[in-house]
Amino acid sequence: KALHTIAVYTKNFSGTLRVQGTMSASPSSSDYFDITLEDQGSPANTFSDSTTVTNFNFFGVYHSIRFSWDNDPDNTGKIDKILYRQ
Repeated sequence: KALHTIAVYTKNFSGTLRVQGTMSASPSSSDYFDITLEDQGSPANTFSDSTTVTNFNFFGVYHSIRFSWDNDPDNTGKIDKILYRQ
């Protein structure tokens, strides 16, 4: 089933987080695509002034995974760390 799990540690973070994957062994930026996480309606996972640990699962076989986020305009927090298990 190729289960992947992430734990996202936030400190007063407001914005969206995306998990992206690729099948390319030598990917360029355009080779990555958004992954919708289990039980989420879209690939954009929204946080609002979040200070917690949030867990997500996703399935698939990927060569590489990366994380990207966009801060809300009034964001003063951060994503402190992301733990990833494949």
